Order: sequence, then C-alpha cells, then structure tokens
Amino acid sequence: MNSTPTTVTLVMFSVHAFLSVTFADPVRWEIIPGDALRNDPAYALALVDLQDAARKNGMEILPGEPGRAAQQQRILVGNAGRNACVDAILHDQNASLKGVSSTQGFEMATLRRANGTTVLIIAGGDIAGDIYGLYWLWDRIRVCKTIPELNVVRAPVLSIRAGGGSDEASLHEALRYTVNWAVGLDANTLVPWEQEPLRSANIANREAAKALIGTAHGLHMKYLASVDEFSYHPEDLNRFVASPRPDDPNLWRMLQDKYRRLFNALPELDGVRVRTGELTRVSEPLVPYDVMHEPHDVSGWPLEKRYQVFLQAMHQVVVAEFGKLYYHRTWVTNTTEQHSDAEVYRRIFTDAVPVENLYVSPYLTLGDRWFYQPYNPTFNLTPHKMLVLLAAMNYHEAGGMHVFPTFPGLYFQEGFNRLWHGQNSNIAGAQFWSDTSNDWSSNALTAYTAFRMSWNPAEDPRVIAEDFAAIHFGKDAAELMGEVILLSGEAYKHGLYVKPVAESIRGNTLPHLRLTTFPVHGFPALDQGKGHIDWLRERIYVPSKPEIPDAVAHLDRGLALAVRMVELGEKALPHFDNPKTAAQVMDALNLTRLLIQTNNAYIKTCYAYFDYSDASSPENREYLKEETNRLRETSEQFRKAPGFNYKPYGIEQLLGNANALVADRDIALKTLSKAPDALETAAIIRKRQEQDRDLLEQYADAAVKVLHWKGRVDGKDFLHIQEDTVTIEHIAADAIQDEQATFYASLPERNVTVFLNDVTSPEMHPFVLEQPTSKNAYTARVYLFDLPPGYGDWEFELYYVDQTRTGP
Repeated sequence: MNSTPTTVTLVMFSVHAFLSVTFADPVRWEIIPGDALRNDPAYALALVDLQDAARKNGMEILPGEPGRAAQQQRILVGNAGRNACVDAILHDQNASLKGVSSTQGFEMATLRRANGTTVLIIAGGDIAGDIYGLYWLWDRIRVCKTIPELNVVRAPVLSIRAGGGSDEASLHEALRYTVNWAVGLDANTLVPWEQEPLRSANIANREAAKALIGTAHGLHMKYLASVDEFSYHPEDLNRFVASPRPDDPNLWRMLQDKYRRLFNALPELDGVRVRTGELTRVSEPLVPYDVMHEPHDVSGWPLEKRYQVFLQAMHQVVVAEFGKLYYHRTWVTNTTEQHSDAEVYRRIFTDAVPVENLYVSPYLTLGDRWFYQPYNPTFNLTPHKMLVLLAAMNYHEAGGMHVFPTFPGLYFQEGFNRLWHGQNSNIAGAQFWSDTSNDWSSNALTAYTAFRMSWNPAEDPRVIAEDFAAIHFGKDAAELMGEVILLSGEAYKHGLYVKPVAESIRGNTLPHLRLTTFPVHGFPALDQGKGHIDWLRERIYVPSKPEIPDAVAHLDRGLALAVRMVELGEKALPHFDNPKTAAQVMDALNLTRLLIQTNNAYIKTCYAYFDYSDASSPENREYLKEETNRLRETSEQFRKAPGFNYKPYGIEQLLGNANALVADRDIALKTLSKAPDALETAAIIRKRQEQDRDLLEQYADAAVKVLHWKGRVDGKDFLHIQEDTVTIEHIAADAIQDEQATFYASLPERNVTVFLNDVTSPEMHPFVLEQPTSKNAYTARVYLFDLPPGYGDWEFELYYVDQTRTGP
C-alpha cells in the first residue's frame, strides 16, 4: 500500500451521467452520524427528508450504528474529530480530507474500498456544516435520482440566509434552503400590552413563540420577530403623555419601552426585523402612524432626521441594551427616499448610526420586483452590513401556479456581479421567500435560485435551471425544461414590458399590468373611458412614440420566446416523470403564451388607436381595425384557457373605445371630448356625496341601516352589495386588507335608493356608483379609490330608503 496520504479528488458530474434507478431492487445505504449529531433536531429532519427522497428514487437510507456495518453503501456524517467512523476509515484508506474553514461549509468525499463498499463522507466545519452537507446530498438525490459520486468542498459566500419561520412547517422548509435566520412572528402579537384582549392573547402567543423559537434554535437558526412601525396602542399615548409627532421625545420613549417589554418578556428572541414608512400594516386596536411623513410641517425634522432618530432609538434598546439583532428593511413604495436614492441613504446612514448588530435590507432592484430596473444604488456606500432581498420577479402573476414560473437567475447573477466586491462589499447575506420546495411555482423557483446563488453567486444559471427541472419534471426532461426555465425571464421581460416606457420610469416599469389585473383608469361609468384613454396616451403612447418600432420588436421577441417555450415543452412532454405534472406544465406554458400574446395585441392596439385618433387615413383605420380584431380574438382565447385568472379591465375598455373609433371616428372623438375630465368627474362624485349627506339628514328617521363596512384600501375596488352579502371586485393596486362587514338588514329585492354615511376615509371618499335595480339583480355598487401611496383606512355605513333618487 502506498504510504503517502492521498487527497480526495474533486469531481463535478452532470445530471445526465447516471443510470436510471431500478425500483424493483432498491439500493440500500446506511447513515452513521457522529455522536454530537445523532440527537440533533436538524439531523432528525434531514434524515426524514433524505429517506423520503431516496424512497421516491428506488433507494433506502437506513440508520446505522458505529462498528455494525450492515450495508455495502454507507454515509458517514461529521469530520474525524466528531465521528470515530470517519477517523477510522480515513486511517484505513490512508486518506485525508481537504477540510473547510467555514463552520457552515462542508466537504463530501466518496471512497471506494477494496472490499467493495462505497463510503460517502460528509464532513462539515461544524454541526451546522454537517446539516448543510446532508441537504446538499438531499438536493443531489432529487436532481440525479440516485446518490452520485460526490467529491466537493462547499462553503456559502453569503453567510447569512434569511427566510420564513411563521410555524414549524416553514422552519422545516427554511432548513432545506440552509436558512439560518428565520423571520416570522408578528412582534405586535408578542409585546406585553397592558390592555385587553391583547394582554391575554399575547401571553398565550409568547408561550407558543417560545416553543417555535426553541425549534428554530434546534435547527441552528436565529429567530427574529417582524413588525411594521410605527404601531402603538392608543392608551400608550396617554401613559407616556406622547403625541404622534417626531419632535416629541416622549414618542421615542414610547417606542423604546415597547421593545424593552418585548425582550424582557421573551428573551429567547434573537432580534427583530423592522420596516418603517408610509406602509404600516397593523390591525385594530393598534394604530398605524407614519412617523417619516406625518405631520409634514414639523420644522427641523426632514425625512433624514426622522429616519436617523428612529434607527438610533431602536438600536439603543435592541442592540445596546439587549444585545439582539436589529434587521431593518429600508423598503418604501417610492423611489425618492432611503431605499432607492443613494444620496438620501448616505445622509441617513452616517457615523451617527451604529453598525453593531445592525443589518440593513434593500431589494436587489431599485424599487419593487420589476424587470427593466437599475440595481439598487444603496449597496456598498457605508459600513453598515446589508442583506440583499431577492424577490420573485413575477409582478405579472398571483394566486398560485397558473402561468409558467419566472426564472430570476440571470437578473440575480448580473446584480451580484455588479454589487459583490468580496471583502470590500457590505453585503453580508440575503433574504428570500423560503416557504415551499415541493412545487414549481415562481416562489419555489426563486427560492431555489437564491439558495444556490447565496452559496455560489457565480454558479451557471443553466445548471440551476436544469437541476430545478430535474427535481420537479424528471431527469429525462431536465435539459429541455431547463431551457424553458432559462427563457422564461426573458420572455416575460420582453413580452410584457414596453421597453421605451419601462426605461422612462424610475419606479413601476410595468404600469399597465399589476399582478393579474390590467387596470382601467379614470371612471368609465362616468367618463366614457376618457380617463383610461388619456392615461394610455400619457403613460404608454407618448413615451413610446419616438421608438415604437423598437418597442414592437421587443414585444414580438418576447412572444417568439413564449412560443419557443411551448415548443420545447411539447418536446419534453414524453419525458416527464409524472403525466399529471406534464399536463399542468403545458397548461401553464400555453397560458403564458396567451398572456404575452394578449399583451402584445393590447399595446399594438393602443398604438393603432392613437395613430388613427391623431391622423385620419384609410391606412390608419385599417391598421386599428386589424389590431382591434386581433386583440379581441386573442383575449377571448386567453379567457378560455385553463388556469386563466386575469382581470382584463383595461383591455376591455380600450376595445370598447377602439371599436367606437373604427365605427365612426368623428362621433367617437366627439363623445370623448364631451365626457367629463378628471376634475369634472371629481365634481360629479362630490355632488353625489353631497346628495348622500342630504338624504341622510332628510330621511334620518326613515332610512334603514343595511351595512357597516371598514377595511384598508390601497387602490381601486368595487363593493357589490346584494341582500346581506358584500363581494369585492378588485380593480387596481393591492387588494383590500382587514375587511369587516356587519349587516343590520338585507338590501331588499326592489327599487330603493341607497346612500352612504362616510365615517372616515381619505381623499376621494366612497360613493355609490350604481343603484340597485332589476337589471343588476338589485345590487348596489360602491366605488372605493385610495390615492397613492400606501393603504388608507376606510369606514362607511350604507342606508336605503323607498324613494327614487335624482341627480347625475
């Protein structure tokens, strides 16, 4: 035997290098952990996952005992210092491991012994590294459908990986992605409030939280609560003699007291993740307060000072007093403040803001999760450590798996290449949504991509795409479906976004589509579509005008990529492991093609509409007619497709106006010219609201109270009220939150006049858009429109009288 110690060679294998598993005769492996790992909770979960993955691929992984080898294939977990079996076999083989410097890293070495046994060693830098090595093995089994020969050293480039943790199931999912910061429970549900019913509820919540935090710690994770600030109980203002003003020092004392109470009552917490700004989502009886902007006229308190004082106040308690982690999200719904403006960020994060245990987290993108955005400019400006937020780039879908998922890998990797400067970078980690590993949704694809790139930002995106495809669609389908995945991001980017429009916008680069809604603008029931047509001209047509050919070329490129995705999917179809999954994927690919094709026709119809509106000619009329017909046919196919869940309000409105223009240009333009503009529409609405107040006063004794409604509104919504039911029709922006509807009587099935008592609402206020009649099945329609930014609290009462209403 050669007396010179040998070093295990590192070999990387393609997923195509392995033979398919013969399920009739399962291959058995036995796994032997080191003593310290044997009773580790994370090891128990990893073993369950490994056994499940092995079983699905015709193998068995059986717990083994040191010195009692029963199988020809063995997995030894731990380095020579933590696992005596590893020490013995390395000595027997006269071999050595390269070793890892990171406690989170691991080495995997495959040894083939003279007696025919195969031994896979997984040696972490510490127990956490052992666990992450086991989950890399889990990943390899899912990809390769067997246990391949593995000789590799891996250590994460990003040492902090933050993910979900609202319950034990989400902690398990987070572990699969090697998350080591779990962010979950709402801090407001844990704070020891003095007021009932919060007091009693939070006592119970803290007991449950202790168990969940204990689970997280057992999985080698830090656990952080999450909260939006400012949020407070109204009685606390009295207790601290405080007012909701940034120049009131008692307000900041009240904030600090809240977190002292939290950490004193729940010392098990490792820290908090906080977001502050205009979007504070809390529920009654707690009160949201936008300390960054309200009141607007406090002398000497610009945004930068407010933000800096907030950070200092939080840091003094969370870090200086309790030694906890302070994880601060800078996100806000505009692109002019600390999240997206480098100069504003610099003015806030000066030397006056401590760096110890403070982790700042912006999106990778300038704003929210849209394509055609610059990367966030606030990285690497100050010494404050950052966690990059890696979000799904799918602002064109919602509600589960319908269209094909969006691959963010190319976008993520380019961002890493620009922002990551090794030791000179302030990026310490990443946060990503980690709540699913068992489906092939955009969220799952994003989480898998973020997990892989947080370990190796330079990893080939094609390998990641093919591995994801192998896991969910089968090894034989992996190459073709990996190509489909790679194309998806580019297809959506070019097929849905209007290039010159997107490049002219600093924020929302996809203004004509929000999630699954093509929003309609203006008030079509009052303005004949004028508001929507004016919006299309201003936001789509005018920015495109100098570059319409280029815009169309990019839209057509996106459509061609979507068609190519369908073709590749059809080729891959016979190679899927699961016929049901294959059918679902084809439905998703076809829906993607129809979404992009419908969007293509929508934008081209928009261009054709204004070409003919602005210059009458037979050619322009024929072009508009052709595009209108194409849009109608495509949108009808789209609507009938399996999985369709889109709301094409804006498309339908353009079709109506385009049909009118084709039918008679002069009449159509005259109709729009006479329709009320935005100011006139607002006047009509105010008059209706005044009539409501008059009716409420006139019929105070006779009016029947039907409904008390309250909720948090972000954009445009219709409330359809029929008998004792409220149905929300969401039109634009984010959906209604915290809805409460209390009926006192049913709306009768006869002609009555309904009117509102506006209890509280922001500018615009609710109004009755449609009275109940036999034509609408006696349904009243109430219009809610909350102006940007963020959510507003809306509350009103609905009444009716047996009178005929007059007025516009």
